[in-house]
Amino acid sequence: MLLHAPQFRIRKPFTKAGNSSGSGLLVLLHLCIASVLPAHAQNQLDLGDWSLDEQASLFEPSLGIELRHDDNIFRSAINEQSSLITILSPEMLIGFAPSNNKFALAYNGEFASYADSSTDNYADHNFGAAASFTVGRRGMLEFIGTYEDAHQNRGSGLSEGFVAGANLLLDEPDEYTSSDVLGRFTFGTSRSTARLVMELGQGHLEYTNDLDRNRFFEYDDRYAGATFYLRVMSNTSLLLDVRGTDIEYPVARALQPRRDSKEYRYLLGATWDVTGKSAGTVKVGFVEKRYPDPTRADFAEASWEVEIRWSPRSYSYFDFATSRYPSEVTSVTGDLIDNTDYSIAWSHEWNERIKTELAASYEDEDFQGSALARTQKLFEYGVTLTYEMRRWLSWDLGVDVSSRDSNIDNFDFDGTIIRLAAQLTF
Repeated sequence: MLLHAPQFRIRKPFTKAGNSSGSGLLVLLHLCIASVLPAHAQNQLDLGDWSLDEQASLFEPSLGIELRHDDNIFRSAINEQSSLITILSPEMLIGFAPSNNKFALAYNGEFASYADSSTDNYADHNFGAAASFTVGRRGMLEFIGTYEDAHQNRGSGLSEGFVAGANLLLDEPDEYTSSDVLGRFTFGTSRSTARLVMELGQGHLEYTNDLDRNRFFEYDDRYAGATFYLRVMSNTSLLLDVRGTDIEYPVARALQPRRDSKEYRYLLGATWDVTGKSAGTVKVGFVEKRYPDPTRADFAEASWEVEIRWSPRSYSYFDFATSRYPSEVTSVTGDLIDNTDYSIAWSHEWNERIKTELAASYEDEDFQGSALARTQKLFEYGVTLTYEMRRWLSWDLGVDVSSRDSNIDNFDFDGTIIRLAAQLTF
């Protein structure tokens, strides 16, 4: 996934049973912000999916309350420390659609308290706004902006591999802000034989503490992309996706080459949506990352992005995803991280109130250009039981197991999280 490329898409969604919705207009403000941090690269602020009829509006506040036990809060290879964690997650989504235009505002917060490590308490905030304007009969112009004020847990991100009890652990979690803006113009509709989507955006990542160490990982990026769709069947389109990102680090580390780079992706693929059965997008191609500084090695490899949902029954579906992409390094030395990810999940609704989900993922990271030649593999497994107690109240009980295996012992870790959560929708 490209750096700082938020997505504001208007399309038919999956319902919780895996079917496509046939009524209204879906406005999905889905902001995918990838940065130098592996955890952050997967961070998604979902501003909601909701059907809007003409002149309709939406006001949807909610609150998540979670009690979690983590037996290795620092993701440490030795001297593991456990803690009970209480998390509050308020959310707010506001939307309205005057005439043929649409607007959305959203907030998502997360406030955590550690019973056995108060230093790691945090308060994260995510803000988003989007607007969509109809241009003529076939055009659509969209604008998205996001702002994030958040943190990285100690032992993750830039402090990954810092061993607890060995005088390496940080005094406090790293904190950062991230902002992104994106403009998108679409010519053609989902029913058109041909459709063109063009995007321009930029983002900024800045750390707000421990700047003597963290300021070298701050960067700005500028993004441009275009995707051409050719409909070959009523529910299937071929696509060509071309993207470019210019990444600039304002502060360079002394006696090291600059990390500024230009990244280009060229992908071919297809997207389909067979109502009630299968939907997905498959893109395969090539990615290259070029460094103006000749002392850094350019990167040119195969790349892919795959997301597929298969629904054998209306109440049961499987999600599969895989991708390969380069991301910015999180260590003092090195050029980039070559990431390959796989994930699969099975969701099943046993009745109107009870749902289960089984999930597994595998992530392979190769730190290229690193003096330590670091490689690592991360395995994660999870199971969740959901009970819809009321229309406005649901409960989740789950267990997540993680295991990382690295060629450098400090980066190994095993951890288990047990969680009980309530979700209230007002």
